[in-house]
Amino acid sequence: MSVRHHYLPQCYLKGFLDSDGYLHVYDKKERKFFSTKGTEDVFQEKHRNSIQSPMTGERKDIFEGLYSEYDSLMAPLLKKIIESKHTAPPPLDLDERWGMMLCLAHLHWRVPARDRQGKDLIEKHGFRSSFFNIRHSETGEPISNEMMKEISNFDGMDKAYKMGISFAPFHKKSSYESAQHWKFLYQDPGFNITGDDPILRRQEVSDFGDILNEFVFPVSAGRTIISNVFYPSRNPEHGFCLKVGIAIIEQAERFVCGNNMSYLQTLVQLHNQSKEVLENVGTSIMAYLYDEKRF
Repeated sequence: MSVRHHYLPQCYLKGFLDSDGYLHVYDKKERKFFSTKGTEDVFQEKHRNSIQSPMTGERKDIFEGLYSEYDSLMAPLLKKIIESKHTAPPPLDLDERWGMMLCLAHLHWRVPARDRQGKDLIEKHGFRSSFFNIRHSETGEPISNEMMKEISNFDGMDKAYKMGISFAPFHKKSSYESAQHWKFLYQDPGFNITGDDPILRRQEVSDFGDILNEFVFPVSAGRTIISNVFYPSRNPEHGFCLKVGIAIIEQAERFVCGNNMSYLQTLVQLHNQSKEVLENVGTSIMAYLYDEKRF
């Protein structure tokens, strides 16, 4: 059974390695920088995706296996974007974008920043949502609230809930529309950073089906996906990528990383100098990125 479970896929983190295979990391909690060879030792927790069987008490890495399948789907899509050129047609066709959207939806719920929310949701709703439920095998009716409460207390049900709710965007027409308006931003050479909560989006979205309608996602050090179904003609302005880096630091729970230590240190300094601006926009990262006065 596996022990180290990455909440950021290693196939994703490899896009932020420097030419010597090092990842340069900033720890917001400890306020320190460090470098590590490869991706194995960072953005992971021991047994994060393991659960204990309620019947036998045996620990199993079921969710790690499931996430590995999405990592396998994501890896070739990332590779295709990274190896593409800005002069070529968009690197992903519509079907591939939907595949990437599925990976991003799972990534959004997979990170530590969603752990508390997952526990709160299952405590409030049980293993129920607007599009999934647990039904009695014989009657086909939803199980009782009492039985639901008992099942919801099993180890790992919050993880199962987060995995289930990851499919919410695929129940909304707007999600399919947003994939048609993706933009791919190129930087060569690139110094993008990423963090432990890497998908920048409007925090005010209350419908889980809408979480990927508008987002910014650093694919690698030199590639970024921008989705904006509300303003499809709006283009990034000068300094956008710099602001994305500052926003990644602001949104991160603890760790951020990149392929250039000097650039990372500069971003951290700029982030510290931008705290007042970030606080003024409240929870809206998008308002900061696009200099919005209001929604």
